[in-house]
Amino acid sequence: MDFTLDKLPVGTKARIAAVLGGGDSITRLMEMGLVTGSFIKIERTSPFGCPIAIRLKGASIAIRLSDARKVVLEALPA
Repeated sequence: MDFTLDKLPVGTKARIAAVLGGGDSITRLMEMGLVTGSFIKIERTSPFGCPIAIRLKGASIAIRLSDARKVVLEALPA
């Protein structure tokens, strides 16, 4: 089952299946390490829901929800 990063519950890990769209925002996300095959985990959300803090390749990164909606994930087997 595929879903986007903004739907991933806090504390859950998943694998990046694709990064959708084009342009500068997608290039920036991919330069930060959000590439196909990488594992990602939501660490926390802000009180108003945006931005979200993610854990990716040993680093904590904050991204906007609008960018999180462009990252398609696949669930890891239980």
